[in-house]
Amino acid sequence: MAAKIEKGRTLVPLRFISESLDAEVKWDVDTYRIDIENKEKGNLLYEDVGYTLDELILVKKYGKWGGIDKDKNLIIDYKYDSINNFSEGLAYVEKNGKYGYIDKRGNEIIPCIYDVASDFKEGIASVTKDDKRYYIDKEGNEVIQCGDYDYVGDFILGTSSVQKNGKYGVIDKTGNEIVPCIYDWPWMYSEGMMAVARDGKYGYTDEYGNEIIPFIYDHAREFRNGVANVQKEEKEGYIDKQGNEVISCSYDSIGWFDEDIDLILAKKNGRYGWIDKNEKEVIPFIYTWANSFADGNGIARVIIEGGGLGYINEKGDKVIPFIYQDGAMRFNEGMAEVKKSGKWGYINENGEEIIPFVYDDAGAFQEGAARVKKNGKWALIDKDGNKITSFTYDFIDGGKFGIYRVKEGENWGYINEKGEEIVPCQYDLLKGGLVSDLILH
Repeated sequence: MAAKIEKGRTLVPLRFISESLDAEVKWDVDTYRIDIENKEKGNLLYEDVGYTLDELILVKKYGKWGGIDKDKNLIIDYKYDSINNFSEGLAYVEKNGKYGYIDKRGNEIIPCIYDVASDFKEGIASVTKDDKRYYIDKEGNEVIQCGDYDYVGDFILGTSSVQKNGKYGVIDKTGNEIVPCIYDWPWMYSEGMMAVARDGKYGYTDEYGNEIIPFIYDHAREFRNGVANVQKEEKEGYIDKQGNEVISCSYDSIGWFDEDIDLILAKKNGRYGWIDKNEKEVIPFIYTWANSFADGNGIARVIIEGGGLGYINEKGDKVIPFIYQDGAMRFNEGMAEVKKSGKWGYINENGEEIIPFVYDDAGAFQEGAARVKKNGKWALIDKDGNKITSFTYDFIDGGKFGIYRVKEGENWGYINEKGEEIVPCQYDLLKGGLVSDLILH
């Protein structure tokens, strides 16, 4: 077909131009769409590729964003200008300048009719339409009017912070203002108590704004299981709902007081140790660094002065020697990456060397695979140390849901935990399509 002039414009056949540039044109008869393949770089499946949204990868085609799974199936159709992260099973999306919500199968649950949207929290989300702000439920029904508030937050534990005339208060899920807008900043309402700031100090009120615990703290957090973390004169402790110190404000820092965790990690006089809920010292304050027992395997990482990193149990007994001078990480899937003599390897929870110390860098096992670096290149290995991929990548990160972001030269793509290509390394930068950046870690 020759070029022609129509309505004052010169029209040139797309196939002629593309093939002149050594590209191949493919016509999709079902969708009436055209794909152009660059023969030198290969078929650019997508115009752009974004980060992951849980089990999905954002991809752009025909000028719009969609989502594929790690088997390359199209789950979210190409019709959105942006796609945000999923929260409580729904993500807000932008289409033609308006926002709505989709589920993880790409179904449009709430139509794109809003000027502003936000994540769902506790079953409701704040939206704005025609200068009116209100909360909707997951069917799109208006459930709470926001009135004349300048700011409304997400719901947490049945309440949300609101702002009016520069001061903060709290509303409940019926829209009632249970704490008046008279405070500098509310922390969180929980268990009938609200941590709020006034004149630079923190205290607690009840749901009606009545002062229960005086404003004497430099910082305060929400109540959990009847106690709250507070800070006074640069020292931390815990108080009960009457304001009594159940753990004295004598620690440099202190971990969570959790009903499922018997020991509390604390720091005192520059050293770490553990106490119980009666403030009895269980593991002495002798460590220069420590992490908690929150992993659920009864093992914590610690550093002792003059030694290296090692692991102890909940009695304070050394279970893995303090021999890792350079680094030791959390156990994940029964394995931990540790560094010795400048090289990384893997041990099990008995301290036995499972994968030798031969790598320049290493990551945690996820879905049975881990990323490792050797001689400047990255690969995936399995739990026996066998290579899943060759050492061809200039960078690998991620692994959540079995999806890895990989880089070859200046181009990025995705592979799965089996090393199979999901998106070829043809893209300059994996970004775009997101209201907020979501990084795999």
